[in-house]
Amino acid sequence: MIDAHVHLDSYSDEIDSVLEEISKHRILTISNSMNIPSYERNLEIGNACDFVIPTFGVHPWNAHIYADQLNNPGGIKWLSGKPGMPLLINDVVRELAKVKNTTPKTIIKTVDSNFVQLIERELGYPQHT
Repeated sequence: MIDAHVHLDSYSDEIDSVLEEISKHRILTISNSMNIPSYERNLEIGNACDFVIPTFGVHPWNAHIYADQLNNPGGIKWLSGKPGMPLLINDVVRELAKVKNTTPKTIIKTVDSNFVQLIERELGYPQHT
């Protein structure tokens, strides 16, 4: 069994019993993060239970906090060497490239372009040229 979307970091007093149930039923659990503190907590939880995979993510509600931090904690460089989503993203990009019969670099450029357009549109930034 797989639980592909849970926020284990939001459990406090009941986390031990939740992890016990996950282990007992052998539920592969993807624990999603909302921001950096939640990712760090999910890493701790993942270290405590072999069935938990912590993933990095910043919820759109929190994106504005990290938008200008590309070279420090909260940004892309902070992820370097961290377990979780960076490796999964790499795997997803490779698989998408295969399915789309293109290169990983093309997929990355498309995602980057779409992300920039989304930020520009949603946050009212000037259009990227």
